[in-house]
Amino acid sequence: MNDASSRRPALRFWAALLGIAAAAVVLRLVVLQTVRPACEEWTPNLTADCVTLWGDPMYVHNQAIYLANGYGFVSGAAVETLGVVVPGAEHPPLPTVLEAGLYELGVEDFDQLRVAYAVIGALATILVGAAARAVTTERRAAPGVVAAGLAAVYPVFWARDAQLGAETVFVPLVAATILACYRYRDRPTLGRAAVVGTAIGLCWLTRGEAVLLLGFVALPLIALRRALAPRARLGHLALVTAVTVALMAPWVVYDQVRFRYPVAVTTSMGATVLLSSCDETFDGPHIGYFAQSCLALAGVGGLADESERNSIFMEAGTGYVRDHLGRLPVVLVHRFGRIWNLYPYQQSWETLALADRHGGTAATMELLAYYPVLALAGGGAVLLRRRRVALAPLVGWAGVVTVTALAFAAVSRYRVGADVAMVVLAGHAVVHVAGRLGATVARRGTGSGSDSESDPDPDPDPEVEVGPREQADGQPTSVT
Repeated sequence: MNDASSRRPALRFWAALLGIAAAAVVLRLVVLQTVRPACEEWTPNLTADCVTLWGDPMYVHNQAIYLANGYGFVSGAAVETLGVVVPGAEHPPLPTVLEAGLYELGVEDFDQLRVAYAVIGALATILVGAAARAVTTERRAAPGVVAAGLAAVYPVFWARDAQLGAETVFVPLVAATILACYRYRDRPTLGRAAVVGTAIGLCWLTRGEAVLLLGFVALPLIALRRALAPRARLGHLALVTAVTVALMAPWVVYDQVRFRYPVAVTTSMGATVLLSSCDETFDGPHIGYFAQSCLALAGVGGLADESERNSIFMEAGTGYVRDHLGRLPVVLVHRFGRIWNLYPYQQSWETLALADRHGGTAATMELLAYYPVLALAGGGAVLLRRRRVALAPLVGWAGVVTVTALAFAAVSRYRVGADVAMVVLAGHAVVHVAGRLGATVARRGTGSGSDSESDPDPDPDPEVEVGPREQADGQPTSVT
């Protein structure tokens, strides 16, 4: 086979992903006009289908405008409500930097930004497809194409693209992290370890809980590379950690010199703890969830300094938890159930519609799509495990999400990283099931029903560990 012929399958794969991304753009633009239109005016109806700037997206949007105008990372809310310019760091900086860049390019008003975010969300399908293709060393195109198609139509993704949420930035970074991890698995070199650290660092710069990837993804991924000597594994893990920390370090140092109180990564951790730590969230219909009324326990009033508010919120929240430790196990069970939508359908629907204000229509579509994808993802994980495929880059996200929900609150947007991994796993499950069904139909068509026929499973993955391909001397070889 000549070089041109050998490249054709790869070219067809990337062409298919580009076609899916183009279709995803069209779908999202239709969503912006139908399922998730912009509100003509602000509405207090939390289940309304229309979208308006509120909460975290509003904070990032206002901060991005001030950043683009040379004020740095300030609290836009403090400027607007209190008339003072003070430092702001309620969220990691990458979404603000992205939106400020769009502002500099002339993408300024709400409708224009929603279109830009829709395009970003659509392009993320390419990375999702590439990640799914990389899961097995054969790099079969079919799981990648299916996963990209699922990502294009998955309501959990496009509903957030319409809101200017940080999750739109997070989804492609999650997919890039999965891809980087499987490329490292194929050839565990220092260079590829540095790429894994870079991907995790960029995730951390987008969502604070992504630092947990070092423990749930990087550690098992590297520690289980038996082709590497123990000292080499330790060195690779140290490099991943160092690169990740190096990417976040400038932001952390920057915060230490501009706030009155120490700030780890963001000034919102205290509020996040307090929002889920009061009578309303430890008992009753909102148990395991969050409630704005919890903030009344702190009584910060018009305090402008975010670090001081964060300290007061954290003290009030942790104090409440200490005083109600007897209820904590029950609350944790409810948080787990809420984050994975294991509650009765109506309660899950209400939680989703109220938490992220996705509107009644989008919330219904998200749940109707979520449960089949969850089931397929479970099947995909079992299938790949049977083939001894390294699963840490995928199932590690479930650990990150679960710990985050248990520590803070079961807000559905905290699950987005796991949603990406679920779509990747579902892509493999769909291809496997389709192959089985196709083989069964073919046997019936030829009149052969013998179980002694060759295995109809179209996936050629061997029943051996899928990792670095090894030569006789035990050294890993390159897998391109």
